[in-house]
Amino acid sequence: MKAEFWIIVLLCLSGINEISFAREVKYKVSDIPEELLEGSKIIIRDENILFHLKSDKNASMEITYAITIMNENGERHAAFVEWYNKFIRIHNISGKIYDKEGKVIDRVKKDKILDVSAIQGFSLFEDTRIKAYRPEYREFPFTVEYTYRVEFKGVLNCPSWSPYRDYNTAVENSKFTIRFPENNPI
Repeated sequence: MKAEFWIIVLLCLSGINEISFAREVKYKVSDIPEELLEGSKIIIRDENILFHLKSDKNASMEITYAITIMNENGERHAAFVEWYNKFIRIHNISGKIYDKEGKVIDRVKKDKILDVSAIQGFSLFEDTRIKAYRPEYREFPFTVEYTYRVEFKGVLNCPSWSPYRDYNTAVENSKFTIRFPENNPI
């Protein structure tokens, strides 16, 4: 009886494992519309930016984007690079790398995210820094997906947004949303 019980438990767990991996299939290259493929070095698969203006002095931005890198000409867009300083902070960076079949082949590990000075050796008073990550995967096409949050202390203006990042870029979905208090309209 005990052996049968453990066999059933193992079968259930392996089934759950199969289901969880099956859900990880996203961003298959074969799902990209044909008209977006022609001449594109990168394709913005999905980009969602939520800028939340909390007050005149505080705001946050939640960003998730996925880019399919079609060839070596778009390789630089696979890297995560964001600058920050004492007024802008970056939190909760996560990411995944998908192969052309849309299967997760790697995840961004926190210890692999570099945190370096933006102006090394140039100024004693400069506090601008960069958080950066560059995936090691190079089998084209592949997709990178990054999620992170930015906190602003002091708000001079809304961040700029453009659905295109470079020449020969195709866009499937790109959305910028602004949320603000009723008593503080933009």
